[in-house]
Amino acid sequence: MVFARKPLLLYFAILIFLQFAVCIAGWRFVRAGLVDFRNFYAIGYLIRTGQSGSLYDYQAQTAVQNHLVSPRTAALPVMIPPLAGLPFAPLSRLDYLNAFCVFAGVNLLLATLSAVWIARFFPSLSSYAFLTPALLFLSFPPLGFALLQGQLSIVLLAICCAVFVALKREQPLLAGLLLSLGLIKFQIAVPIALLFLLWRRWRFIAGFLIGTSVFAAASLAIVGTAHASSIFRTPFTAAAGPNSIAQLQYGVYFDRMPNLYGLMYALTQSAKWAILPTVLLSICLLAWAARRRPSMELAIPVALLVSYHLYLHDLTLLLLPFAHILDRYLASASASRSPSRRRTVAATASLLIFPFLALCLVPSNWISLLCIPIVLVALALGWPTAAPARSPAEALA
Repeated sequence: MVFARKPLLLYFAILIFLQFAVCIAGWRFVRAGLVDFRNFYAIGYLIRTGQSGSLYDYQAQTAVQNHLVSPRTAALPVMIPPLAGLPFAPLSRLDYLNAFCVFAGVNLLLATLSAVWIARFFPSLSSYAFLTPALLFLSFPPLGFALLQGQLSIVLLAICCAVFVALKREQPLLAGLLLSLGLIKFQIAVPIALLFLLWRRWRFIAGFLIGTSVFAAASLAIVGTAHASSIFRTPFTAAAGPNSIAQLQYGVYFDRMPNLYGLMYALTQSAKWAILPTVLLSICLLAWAARRRPSMELAIPVALLVSYHLYLHDLTLLLLPFAHILDRYLASASASRSPSRRRTVAATASLLIFPFLALCLVPSNWISLLCIPIVLVALALGWPTAAPARSPAEALA
């Protein structure tokens, strides 16, 4: 058999051990306040103490983060909508390290629940070995990075898995509503919604627009209408382009992003005109995906590739497409007795999955090359079948 049960379980156990070792080694960065949770903790404090109008004030953020966490010459800027910071308000009642540990526990719980939610839709993967989906999730290196950074990527993974389940249960309106919660990272959620719009899934889009309206209204209520423009100012200022003062201040380096944006900037050595091939490639990728069969599994890698802001921890979202790929290939391998067929399946799975297992060893100036295996994932999910013609009834779904 291509993947025997005992070696597979041993393989996952080794990866989980490595995850644990990386987190232990990175604990010193957590204690020093040099992880992204520093930002979220300060956001929660500002909201809880009635200073939400200062969420996007860089000087205020610098002062609060230095006071609550640790001294640092520059602040981590707020790159999320105000509503995304609301859950951190009660956490800010704890000291920084205890709040981080609580949030890490919540993230581990969400990762486990996400694996349980989707397990029934991947029967070959679930029946292959005990707790295979959960072991796959917990052993995935980007998830370890998200956990160590105290990032929102695992929360977004749980949202995407909930959207996937709702779609499988033929509840497109609910799926769209759930995706609107993904606006906590709008640079990923918006391209996903755009693909469902191109696929003409109208009920899904209706749910997304309803949820987005509520999300936007709640965010405005938190920050106040007088500061509404500041919600967009920081993310788009940080995306002003290479070598800009804002980029250096915010610590945004496009050539270290594993998406098309990052790859083009890396290949052109941060030339300003790199945005042009990025836009053209993004349009081509979206046009290609629009002709594939609609699925959340395909929407995720495409959205990651065309997003303007992406880091290693965001690749946690690839767990859903990877679960689909492994399930499909395990089913194919078990259905075929041909050794050549099994070798093909194993080689394909290795090509798609294993590059991400060496993320800890990737030099920072090569990280943008990781968008290449993401492209392979998208091709594997979307290339075999084009979107079939829909009946009028299906078009209204």
